[in-house]
Amino acid sequence: MVEQPKIPKAPKRPKAPTKRQKAYLGKLVEQKGKRVVVDLDAESHACLKALIDTGFAETQSGVIRKALQESAIRLRKKRT
Repeated sequence: MVEQPKIPKAPKRPKAPTKRQKAYLGKLVEQKGKRVVVDLDAESHACLKALIDTGFAETQSGVIRKALQESAIRLRKKRT
């Protein structure tokens, strides 16, 4: 019988949603991040979904982060 390799366990995360949220927000503060709530109209939401569907990023927050970062880089390049 072949022995299966051991798969490392994922770090434990709090089970209660409020504890998870508190841990996430604490980590965000430590990283000097900022939580932002954004309301999108139908057109912007469709654009967001299209970017995910085409593989621009895997998640909504990933699309927003990547688009912001790429836009900021383009603006910096124009200024120099």
